[in-house]
Amino acid sequence: QATNLEAIPKAMSAERHCREDALGKLEDMLRQEQADERQRLGALLEASELRWQQLREATEDAIKHRVEQHGTLALELAKVADALGEETRE
Repeated sequence: QATNLEAIPKAMSAERHCREDALGKLEDMLRQEQADERQRLGALLEASELRWQQLREATEDAIKHRVEQHGTLALELAKVADALGEETRE
């Protein structure tokens, strides 16, 4: 009977140690997963910011082109208006 009573604390200690080891491994695994996720999200954010910059530049270029087209068209219309005005004076 005494031998069984002495074995119980040892068994409980061994079980506690086993659980602590398992919890430690789980915590390490979760920390690594969290670090990996942060790295992945950081890479996604960087890629998104790069794409946003590319789209912004493309939009600015398109607007600049449209403004140039508008300016050219306005100049051509002014020339036609001047020519029509001269024709009506003659």
